[in-house]
Amino acid sequence: MGCGIINASRSKVPLLVCAGRTPWFDSGMKGSRTNFVQWGQDSYDQEGYFREYVKWDYELKHSHHFDVVFDRALAISQSEPKGPVYLSLPKEVLEMPVQYSAIEEVLSAEPHMTLDQPTVASDETLERAASLLLKSKSPVLLTAEMGRLAGGPEAVAAFCKEFGVGVVESGKRNYFNCDTEEGIHLGFDPRKYVNQADAIIVLECQVPWIPNFGIKPAPGVPVIQIGCDPLYTELPMRAFKSSLSVAGNPVLSLNRLAEILRKKREGGSFLTEAKQR
Repeated sequence: MGCGIINASRSKVPLLVCAGRTPWFDSGMKGSRTNFVQWGQDSYDQEGYFREYVKWDYELKHSHHFDVVFDRALAISQSEPKGPVYLSLPKEVLEMPVQYSAIEEVLSAEPHMTLDQPTVASDETLERAASLLLKSKSPVLLTAEMGRLAGGPEAVAAFCKEFGVGVVESGKRNYFNCDTEEGIHLGFDPRKYVNQADAIIVLECQVPWIPNFGIKPAPGVPVIQIGCDPLYTELPMRAFKSSLSVAGNPVLSLNRLAEILRKKREGGSFLTEAKQR
């Protein structure tokens, strides 16, 4: 299960993980210890096993607030950047009665907490991105996880077709990002495109290229990273160049960038030399 939590974390999968916890008490409480393994399996901080890989962790304290706890867990897991949450359930709490009024709240269609709404990057930031792109003749776009977002593949296809930008799917690809039969699709190996591009868009892509393979943008080439968390702050170390980090819903941001480019350019598309080769 731990490997699954790590994969969900790195792939931004909203996942509610619930795990039983060793009973607190030896006796005298409903749900207290009844088996020898309930001593041997006890731990100081069970939630700490996965804390590095979950957005939120908690131990359920009482049946009185279980509805609020679960509602909070779901809201956090589905807020961008999405990811797993971990809730441990002590046996004594699972044995506690629940008030009828609390059950009614659980069954209510109205959540206690609402999810964050998708946000688009500021026009000021996207104007800067557009200015960098308009100076290029052979830009390339690298992505790995646009497909996890509603409208992601469609936004990639529309943008790249209109402006003549080639698409490379790079890194661990858990989602459908772009039709491989489209003329804009350049394949899955970034090494022959990154070194030649004069502008690079990194779009929801944790590992756009592997530097140890000799892949490196040429000096002065702008790298625009667009994503829910373009700097991937959950990773201890990630040193890919980012001339401009564009935070926000990448679908909305890419569509808005297209609108700005449309107004700025004099006509025609970028000359994607990498695609022509």
